[in-house]
Amino acid sequence: MKEKMTRKPQARDYFTIGRLLQLAESMGLDLRFADLLDNDGRIKGGRVAIRDGMPEQQTAFIIAHEIAHAALHFDKGDIIGLPEYEEQADRAAVLLLKAFTI
Repeated sequence: MKEKMTRKPQARDYFTIGRLLQLAESMGLDLRFADLLDNDGRIKGGRVAIRDGMPEQQTAFIIAHEIAHAALHFDKGDIIGLPEYEEQADRAAVLLLKAFTI
């Protein structure tokens, strides 16, 4: 079931998502939207899945978060459930989004 939109999408959200998708591609990531049930995003190797149907602002954050995992933790193996890596990816995602929306 798709989430209900809680706000009208802003043009900057689409612009930011487009820039994030370009960054992911430049990093060699195969980013796809999918019907994920348990996560908003998932990365394994160079493949990234983002839950389809989220509001644009949430989608932008999740893409940035998964890009951050790829950049910060590419050599760490399976990092599912490690709080320190999730916090690092969250912080990097916030910085990345701020840089793209200035």
